[in-house]
Amino acid sequence: MAHQRGHRERGVPGGMVRARTALGIAQAAGYVDVLAQALRAGGVTVRSGGELVALQAGERTEFGLDVGEDGTYSVVRLELRWETPVPEEHLDIVPGMWPTNPSSPGADGPSPAW
Repeated sequence: MAHQRGHRERGVPGGMVRARTALGIAQAAGYVDVLAQALRAGGVTVRSGGELVALQAGERTEFGLDVGEDGTYSVVRLELRWETPVPEEHLDIVPGMWPTNPSSPGADGPSPAW
């Protein structure tokens, strides 16, 4: 996109990438198509200049759509919101006993994955 607005600091929760530009209608529709494909694939990654946000799609989405006229402009505003999925904790259970100090003599074998 040609013109950017907004700010995002990498690694800061709640960061946003905001962009606004003038496009042909076919190119704007292309962005909407790619966004729909990304949601179906389970996540959305948006990069604008040096800013990047990657979001995992949630199970249920709040969908908002505002359509109308604002002065001399026709306006369509789309908003999608979902709770950020929390990764499940991974638990490995391994048969046998693992030494409590992996550096002790006789501590052979891989360490458990926790």
